[in-house]
Amino acid sequence: MVDYSVFILTLLPFALSPGASFTLAISNVAQVGLRGCVSVIIGTTGGIVFYSLLVGFGVLELITRYPIMFTLISVLGSLFLFWIGCKLLHAGWVALKHKTALRTQVATTKDALLLSVFNAKGAMLYLTVFPVFAGSSLVKLTTLASIHFAVMASWTLLASFLFLHAAKWFQLDKLRIVVNVVGGLCLLVMALRMAAGIDL
Repeated sequence: MVDYSVFILTLLPFALSPGASFTLAISNVAQVGLRGCVSVIIGTTGGIVFYSLLVGFGVLELITRYPIMFTLISVLGSLFLFWIGCKLLHAGWVALKHKTALRTQVATTKDALLLSVFNAKGAMLYLTVFPVFAGSSLVKLTTLASIHFAVMASWTLLASFLFLHAAKWFQLDKLRIVVNVVGGLCLLVMALRMAAGIDL
């Protein structure tokens, strides 16, 4: 029997801590409004499904037995984070230079999916936390992944709504610049921290 309340309490620090997907969602919302977070939610959901299937079929455990595979995931993840961070930072820098916010390209579902799949933190969450509650049962893993989705989607939508509400008090062009610069810097820091933790 799965204790779902304990699982949710265990999941919350992972789900609510601002990460790469959260940064992408807020950047999208700054560009196109609330609908901007939908592509990020869909892409991140794809990552949740991907890792729950890997755990269910024992593939993720197999990957961790071969450190080179996990290192590859971490390297690709840090490079992708760095690339997305540079894109946001560049857009923010150009906007600051021209004193007006240029609309950056909105992150796609594919961007969010790749970010989720190459997220070593996500892999470790599914490798360490999920089996404790679900064992290798695909039904239980699916239920836990659904809870993870519900928590992630609710938090992303709520944060996006609050961001838009706060944006009414500020000039949107300036807010876009701040989101791009701060978001880009955050992603670069995450990428560098991830790269620093990689054992080659």
